[in-house]
Amino acid sequence: MKLSGLRKSMRDIDMQVPIDLSKFKRSLELLSLGRHLKPEDIVARKISGQKYLVMSLDYQLKAELEFLLAEPVNNRVGAARQNRSHKCKVEGSLLVLRRGTGYPQVVMFEGTGRHTYPGSLGKTALLIENRQNFISIEKTDLFLTQFVSQFTDEFAELTIIFAEGNEISNSLHKDFLNHFEHINLFLDLDVGGLTIAANLLKLLPEQSFSFLLPDDIGRRLDDVVEVTSPVKVEEAIKIGLTIPLLAPAAKIIKDYRKTLEQESYLYVK
Repeated sequence: MKLSGLRKSMRDIDMQVPIDLSKFKRSLELLSLGRHLKPEDIVARKISGQKYLVMSLDYQLKAELEFLLAEPVNNRVGAARQNRSHKCKVEGSLLVLRRGTGYPQVVMFEGTGRHTYPGSLGKTALLIENRQNFISIEKTDLFLTQFVSQFTDEFAELTIIFAEGNEISNSLHKDFLNHFEHINLFLDLDVGGLTIAANLLKLLPEQSFSFLLPDDIGRRLDDVVEVTSPVKVEEAIKIGLTIPLLAPAAKIIKDYRKTLEQESYLYVK
């Protein structure tokens, strides 16, 4: 639960401003305090509707609330003192990279976006959405070489980036990703993959991208038994209508009413 609403209620109580008492009590019940809330803990007088003027709070209850609200909540370290770090963004980020089929290395980002990387970077990047494709990099190389004619880069010269889903579109990665002259997007053919691509295009409007799909994607979708839901198809269409680069992929989803996970590409045939 966010503490901002509770903080405002406590401030209003101190300033003798009427509050929504029912909402205030619900907030207290969600806190898992060390004591149960009792009717006599809050003495209040009704003003109108749900608005009550709180005349007094039990001193132990008030002390616990003030101690909780006194902890800083605008960073994970401070919030962690009351087990609330998950409410704050991590002040930094990590990306796992590999040069071609080489051994993976880590690039570390500070909260300002400044990054540290021990290796050298190529001019072109290949962004892989799923962990298995990143780990099975030789099979991924084989697939791209054999089945994706739009992929013409020398694999050994590429900087391969593990996207870890939508984590790649973290704003901390902006300057780093803009280092490359071109980024190949190798993602799932589904709404999730299109969303990752859309977020990256929004983050990096001047960057050059390709959305990679195998030449025989139609045959592969024909082999998929289950169709995707109309809702997901509609979401894909909306993305395609607003982003020209993603329109061909969105149209494929619309025409076949199917999606495909990129792990399937590891079964090269």
